[in-house]
Amino acid sequence: MSSLSPRSSFAALTPAEQAQAAKTAAQPPHKVLSALKAATARGSGSSGSSRRVAVAVCQMLPPLLAPRGYTAAQVAELVVRLAEARCRALPGAADAAGQLAAWLLDCAVAGGPAAGGGGGRGGGGGGGGGGGGVGGGGLWGFGTQTRRPAAVEAEVPRVLPRLLPALVAAGYSGEEVWSGACRLMQTHIRSYSGDEVAALVAALVALDQEDSSSSSGGSSSSTGSSSSSGSSGSSTGFLGVRQLEHPAMQGRLQALARDAGGISGDGAAGVLLGLVVSGTSVSADQLAALVGRALHGRGGAAASPGAAAPGGLTPAGRLQLLEAVSRYCERLAAGPTELVTLLGRYQPGLLEAVVAGLEADAAAGAAAEGRLRPDMYTAGALSLCRLRFWSGPFFRDLAVALTRGMQSREVEVRDVVSALYVLATFGGDGDGGAAAAAAAAGGSSSGSSGSSSGSSSDGSDGNAAFASLFAAAAEFLSPRLQGGGGGGGGGGGGGGARLAPANLARVAWSYAVAGACGLLPASGGERSRVEGFLKELSAALHARAEEMRGASLESRGMTGQALRVWAALRPQLLSGSAPGGAPPAAAGQRRSQGQQQGPQDQGQGQGQEKARDGQRSGAGLDGGGGAGAAALAELARSRSSVSVSELQKAVWRQLKALGYQAQLEKKVKGWSVDIWLLAAEDGGVPPAGAVSSRSSNSSSSSGTDGGSGEQQAGGSDARPGPALQTAAGQPTSQPGGGPGSRAGGRLVAVAIEVDGPWHFTTSHPVRPLGSSRARDAALRALGLVVVGVDYRELPPPPPSPQAQPAAVRAGGGGGGGARAGGPPPSSGRAGKAAKAAVGEEAAWLAKLHRRVRKAVVVAAAAEGRKGRGRSKGAAGPHRAGPGAGPAASS
Repeated sequence: MSSLSPRSSFAALTPAEQAQAAKTAAQPPHKVLSALKAATARGSGSSGSSRRVAVAVCQMLPPLLAPRGYTAAQVAELVVRLAEARCRALPGAADAAGQLAAWLLDCAVAGGPAAGGGGGRGGGGGGGGGGGGVGGGGLWGFGTQTRRPAAVEAEVPRVLPRLLPALVAAGYSGEEVWSGACRLMQTHIRSYSGDEVAALVAALVALDQEDSSSSSGGSSSSTGSSSSSGSSGSSTGFLGVRQLEHPAMQGRLQALARDAGGISGDGAAGVLLGLVVSGTSVSADQLAALVGRALHGRGGAAASPGAAAPGGLTPAGRLQLLEAVSRYCERLAAGPTELVTLLGRYQPGLLEAVVAGLEADAAAGAAAEGRLRPDMYTAGALSLCRLRFWSGPFFRDLAVALTRGMQSREVEVRDVVSALYVLATFGGDGDGGAAAAAAAAGGSSSGSSGSSSGSSSDGSDGNAAFASLFAAAAEFLSPRLQGGGGGGGGGGGGGGARLAPANLARVAWSYAVAGACGLLPASGGERSRVEGFLKELSAALHARAEEMRGASLESRGMTGQALRVWAALRPQLLSGSAPGGAPPAAAGQRRSQGQQQGPQDQGQGQGQEKARDGQRSGAGLDGGGGAGAAALAELARSRSSVSVSELQKAVWRQLKALGYQAQLEKKVKGWSVDIWLLAAEDGGVPPAGAVSSRSSNSSSSSGTDGGSGEQQAGGSDARPGPALQTAAGQPTSQPGGGPGSRAGGRLVAVAIEVDGPWHFTTSHPVRPLGSSRARDAALRALGLVVVGVDYRELPPPPPSPQAQPAAVRAGGGGGGGARAGGPPPSSGRAGKAAKAAVGEEAAWLAKLHRRVRKAVVVAAAAEGRKGRGRSKGAAGPHRAGPGAGPAASS
């Protein structure tokens, strides 16, 4: 029975389990398949022991396949069983899938191994299985003691559309096996139907994603287990896109695309995905036509009763279609915004119809024990994220499905991380905590005009589901922050290996943005669980700061934004766990010293207290020694190169025309503010002397990072503490012809955030994305009044200079941005257009001025209410101790 013993890589079986595995492997093929189906099928209620036995059975079978008379379809079914979510993350599952596939390919290639020469990345490279085995021959040395079954040899090409998707789902990426399989596929590509080509395309696209996940070191748990052969779970560098670019594949894809009749919905979706991913030229008309044909095709073959959705698409086909459309955005300069416009011109509601079908699939899955697997949910979510298309019902079902999967340990780590990232990107069903902050600042958050929090019926249920997801993810991911823990379960191949830097950055960013948007649990046990996880997450970032500093540019950027959000909104997360940070005793001493200053200059004292709070917001980054704290401080300050958009320049010129001394891309505590200016306490333009005095004081006393070059002309960086400051000067008329302003001796720091299309959803109602709302919340916490300017609000661009009279071009007030001061043209079509543009811009200037003033006044009123509340609290009995000041609660 030695030939039936499990491989050394799967040594966790008990003696009873080993005996059961050997007994099952010795049974006829149909009984073996029945036993494996019962052990691995979703909803079967099987135990972890039965799944471990199932993997061991598959490891024992390769030498028995020929003697027992297994057909190619039965061997492919074995790989499908190993690819089930309940099974594929177990140690040895990926190896077993590779062995079974190698046996099939050995049967299909007469006279030698399937791998070697041509295809893939060269002849003999890759895993250690090639040429091995008794007597030589074959990828793994199987089938050498018996004659290869001729029936199996003829059948192998027909099972590739089923085998390859299962092989990649099982997490196997050994290059030798994949090279041999793809050469066989390209040889027979003309014989495959549209549905079969679609399945092959899906496998090749997923292979690249799997290989990328494996190379990131921990984003995919199923590839985390080591292979005794050396070919499984390794980053082979085999690119599925190369197979999509192969002339044979391209010819078949083009032929199917031209087919006007028989292609099914799934077939059309797969063809479109193959063309888009391979880089083939696809016009907008072709794109829309294939999307329409996918929606209204004759219908794909249903794998199970009820699997085909209306319109001829199965759930898997719909996901392919959505991914193809989302990837097409990468070809367009304006991305998803341009894509939605193009599809709308071809057929209104085309994209909405695709998403509606996805929502129906998710709803049916919730009622039918998981019609969509967790990885299918996250695949759809990532496509919607690329499209910036919000679907409340689908994301709510996603949250419920992933939460259930984590509780039963039947979900991959990468799926959990992707779900958190997508929900944080959109910011949830409603504006949450960001909306409350916006209301306190006068409702002037980014995209205030025309944006909405979505349907009211979905909001509360959706956000509750999202909060539960973040709570479950906290428990699920906690053992993986530093590594060495258990708790991976179904997503836990690799024995609790810690998160890769890319995933750690995404998790940190997701929780920071979700917290700013009000998505995290607000009470109860879930809140306590998330709070504990956030502390662990902060500690992990400090411990791995040097590693994060060497991560990819995207990972460094996400980590930096997470740190900046926390520094503004949750400073205790950073100061409490940072190596070398100020201890609580020192913080209490600072508060005591602040209280001993007495009530003199009460207004200025409150400002200094807020300034200290703002400085404490960076204490965990800048306030202590240690390599970890220094590396995190560098990450928080680092940003990719900042470019000033034409929209920003246009608004900046208009603010200059109103008389404000505005600065572009001002640095405030690591944030780069689009446009920064000082306003009087009523929001009007302050006297020039007041601005100069404030600028001088800021230059000498502010410890924040300032702008550079011409952008510093208006003064250095504002301290992130008080928005209201003392300033000298008397009320004067507003420059630029606007109404006068009474400065009242105080100035307000205002952040104008000019947000283009990339900051908003493409779905309706249009909503600002989560990162923009988190940015606004952080800037408000740093003491700035935030005024959001939506690109849709801006007036149309002016007529070209050639079409305008010189007098009109010469007119306009300060900063060169306003044309309202020049005489209008007298006649001609160009003159009328210019005159209309002047009128529109004048109206826009007045509207912009009103918005700034309203936001400042409302923020000042809210600040006054907070001040009165603090004064009342200071008189209460709970303020008896010296360390219980406002800083303690903040």
